[in-house]
Amino acid sequence: MLFEDCVKEIITKEDERYKLVSVSLLSSKTDIIKHISKRKDLRQIKEKSSFSELRKKIIEVLYSEYVTAQKIDSFFSDEALFKDWIIRISKDILKRLRLRSNSSATIDKDLDPSPYTIAFIVSRTFIYELIDWNKYQSRTFNTPESIESDLASVYALRYPINIEVLLELLKKDDGDLWKVFRYVIYKITDVVAYKYLYKLNNKDDLRSEAWIRSNEKIYNLILSNNTPNFETGIHLRNYIWRISVNNLANLIKKKNIVTNHIEDLNDIDKILSADWGEPTSDNFSFFDIDINNLEDIKLGLVNVLFNKPDGIYESISKGIDDKIDILLQHTDGKSYKELAENIYGSNLSAKEQKQCEDNLRQGVSRVKKTLVDRFKDLISKKLGDGKR
Repeated sequence: MLFEDCVKEIITKEDERYKLVSVSLLSSKTDIIKHISKRKDLRQIKEKSSFSELRKKIIEVLYSEYVTAQKIDSFFSDEALFKDWIIRISKDILKRLRLRSNSSATIDKDLDPSPYTIAFIVSRTFIYELIDWNKYQSRTFNTPESIESDLASVYALRYPINIEVLLELLKKDDGDLWKVFRYVIYKITDVVAYKYLYKLNNKDDLRSEAWIRSNEKIYNLILSNNTPNFETGIHLRNYIWRISVNNLANLIKKKNIVTNHIEDLNDIDKILSADWGEPTSDNFSFFDIDINNLEDIKLGLVNVLFNKPDGIYESISKGIDDKIDILLQHTDGKSYKELAENIYGSNLSAKEQKQCEDNLRQGVSRVKKTLVDRFKDLISKKLGDGKR
């Protein structure tokens, strides 16, 4: 690469990273590239040293000779300009932190704001609280890179944000955060609407109306501090789910609409075969369940059967593990004929084959009722003990 091209690339990337021209720390990028390209001492460094060494030297020249003290003073003294610049470079810092983090350990896993993020959101409210304005005014930091490095250290200690910080910021009516959080509410409402309305031609209108109502209600509840004390993001997600279900149910009732909603709780085949996505978590809690809400009970039962949370699965599966396994296989699409052949072999007579299939069918029917009864009893005991 020619020396002139090296200079252009280094300065252009520095400007792209720190927005030097847009905040008036540099006047004319083109003129500066021309001037630095004429420096024989820098040209010699390119011939004798590595590209990283050349970059280091060119950056030193850039800030010592072209980003003047007067420009830096003006930049720091303009609080609005400086804070806006902080937000712009914070996007890159938090993006790098997010890429290096374990996303499965953040609130993003529970609330699923994809393609956005809540755990590493660029929130002006939050970031401005973290900035020590006096520290920057003291001129301890003389280059954008030094400020960026300091911010990265601060953010590493305060990000990713957790459920407590999320709720604090929402209560402060944080516009940046509410924009993403409304999207979370929309996604949850969309899933709820699909499960109720997938056969209806007017489902899009009902879904939009339900989302508007859910968004308004959740917004008012949070700002007025009238929500429960959420232990995890899962609890918050289920709370949004419940509000969305209730709003949609009210709309359905108001408009006299017949839906595909499953009303028979004992029909476990339909409950298990429904495409729930990821409505639950290994981190099971009876806090999530409203015993009077069929949707909550179904979600809880699916969670227990598939995720087998310690202590809870054992309570409802004692003595019937083998029958639950058959139930799940049948739910997954295997016929009783296939199950009978897998369990008893394929050399049965026609009469024996039919008897085995009937036995399996009866066993599955009994285990469905047993599971529902045990789970309801378990919920009643837990919530009755004040553990909700």
